[in-house]
Amino acid sequence: MRKRRKNAVILAVLGHRRVGRRSIKEMIDYRISRAEDVQSYRELLKSLKQRGLNFNIAVHDGEQAISGALKSVYNNPSEQLCLFHKMKNVLELVKSQWHKEILKEEIWRVYDARTKIG
Repeated sequence: MRKRRKNAVILAVLGHRRVGRRSIKEMIDYRISRAEDVQSYRELLKSLKQRGLNFNIAVHDGEQAISGALKSVYNNPSEQLCLFHKMKNVLELVKSQWHKEILKEEIWRVYDARTKIG
């Protein structure tokens, strides 16, 4: 007898912190959910807030459910679209594959550039 699988998604929260010059990424929490909706994200974020999680900025893929849940739990948080998704959105507007490759290289060059002060 064949078992039917139910559709599920994994909602994950990753943390990023600096220790000296090193950048450390950590899995903070995750949930297996039936949907990627505001209620599911809200439950995950409420749990994190109850455990004392605060942050400077939430970087995510632009999913409206994440943004809605963040606003309802953290009251006007700072949000930013992740670089990968920003690049993906820009490159979708470029028709030529050749131009996409050049633009992708230039975007990464800017991203990797050192900040000049003064």
